Amino acid sequence: MMRTVKRISVALGSLATMTLLSNATYVATQNVSANSLSGNSRVTFTGNTDPASSLKLTRVSSFDFGSSELRSGTNTMTVLGDYSISVEDTRGGDQGYQVQAKASQMKTASAAVPGQSSSLTLPISSFKLTIGNGNTNSIGGSILGSQNSEIYTVANTIATGDANSNGLNSTGLVSAAVDFANTGVKALEYSGTIDYTLLDVKA
Repeated sequence: MMRTVKRISVALGSLATMTLLSNATYVATQNVSANSLSGNSRVTFTGNTDPASSLKLTRVSSFDFGSSELRSGTNTMTVLGDYSISVEDTRGGDQGYQVQAKASQMKTASAAVPGQSSSLTLPISSFKLTIGNGNTNSIGGSILGSQNSEIYTVANTIATGDANSNGLNSTGLVSAAVDFANTGVKALEYSGTIDYTLLDVKA
């Protein structure tokens, strides 16, 4: 509460007047001190029941392997993702959740291959993700990552939110490792997609 104080100038008429004002000031001060009380505050939250907003992925990771020189035998590419994975859970319970990922084939743009109408596919044998554990939140919850989860053309769980991962939480660093053979690989750019799915599954 804001208190506004006005200052009023008063000319002293006598010593008695001055004494009266002084006593009044003292009494007012004493009353304020004697009447200090404490109130209470309380709020009750209910969980968000809207399936479209109560549990959602807010950020996922992409991977740019840059330029790589072809070598004999099996080639391996590794890179850190651009972001960690973030999930916002406003359901208010202890259900937890899982994050799954699935990587598509990596292909060339069809126009990049002279004389061919279809694109070329990179002969990938493995596409694995490693997810670091996230920081612990104020109630001890976090998102736990997985190590070397195979996601090439198959959906696998890569991270799990525990029973206390309420609110907005993130994983640690995300990295990818891709193995592929050099057979039939041309010096072109190959690209693909990674589908991330958030599952309302008890941890």
